[in-house]
Amino acid sequence: MIRDSRADGPGLEPLSYPVYFVNPNTEKWGDLFDAAELPDPDLIYSRFSDSNDIWVVKTYLRLRSRGLDVRLVSELVPGAVNVVMNYNLLIKRLSYNCYVVACRADTFRSTISNHAIVQNPHNVLTATDHLIQHWPQPGLIPRDSSRGSRLETIVYKGSRLNLCAAFLDPAFERRLREIGVAFRINEDPANFHDYRNCDVVLAVRDLTESDYFAKPASKLVNAWHGGVPALLGPEPAYQAMRKTPLDYIEIRSPEEAIRQIIHLKENPELYRRMAENARVRARQFTIDRIAAQWHEVLAGPVAEGFSTWSAQSVLSKSLVRPIRFAAQAAQQIREKRKYMHQRDHGFRPISGRFT
Repeated sequence: MIRDSRADGPGLEPLSYPVYFVNPNTEKWGDLFDAAELPDPDLIYSRFSDSNDIWVVKTYLRLRSRGLDVRLVSELVPGAVNVVMNYNLLIKRLSYNCYVVACRADTFRSTISNHAIVQNPHNVLTATDHLIQHWPQPGLIPRDSSRGSRLETIVYKGSRLNLCAAFLDPAFERRLREIGVAFRINEDPANFHDYRNCDVVLAVRDLTESDYFAKPASKLVNAWHGGVPALLGPEPAYQAMRKTPLDYIEIRSPEEAIRQIIHLKENPELYRRMAENARVRARQFTIDRIAAQWHEVLAGPVAEGFSTWSAQSVLSKSLVRPIRFAAQAAQQIREKRKYMHQRDHGFRPISGRFT
């Protein structure tokens, strides 16, 4: 279904400058370029499968529908504000004459951008790093309220490659069956939005410390929107969001998961309170609130920085910028190598080992 992109959501104050969202994947999203009418992200949820789709395309659609002058392009636009995925901001593009806002996602830190959008509070290292939470899962269908406090199905949403191996052991699923609980692994992104028959979300990843401090809290936020209690690993993004024990239950092993599941089954009032708390916390992470966060960053520090950058002298634009870019590019190469090494060979707190 297609609708007028200007009709959705409350309006936001105009931006000082147009903002260009850079999406090089023209094969997948070619229908959106220069389109007068745009699709509702909630109706095309299955198309959002990678970080470029989520951070660039979806943000463009959400902000455009709220009346902002944002535009979707396939290449960086010189002399303008550009929002682009970190990994699509290539050094060889020589982007020093573009004002760049890089979406870091769960990868290395960019040093050739003017600003960075980060998804984990531990990545806010300078005044030009801005924490913005993930958009809620588009098209999300919450848990069927008629299920009450029943706890019969636990769901992990994501690739099994990212789930801690101990939870893939048949013994874990067998023990769950003994207490009347089924374990479902949902690997299909087209079904990530459906929480109707989900009673508990489980997500424990055996990541290196480098990845732990880059991953977002999206699994927790989506569980809240689904009205579902969550059993989660000790990830910093979750811990930063936690206000009370009702927000989620932290676990590290299948044995801890079994104990907590039995506790929830035997205490339906606790289950009810966690489910209700989830719905309350979800109100802090609505589409409108995330859109307001984006507007605050783009209309505030980005607009101010862009104005100063645009007013630089001809000498700065023609000489200082390229020299500075060369130094920043060298630093980015070092940052990327460091991150990749730590990601692949760093310490893994869950398993207590190096890889």
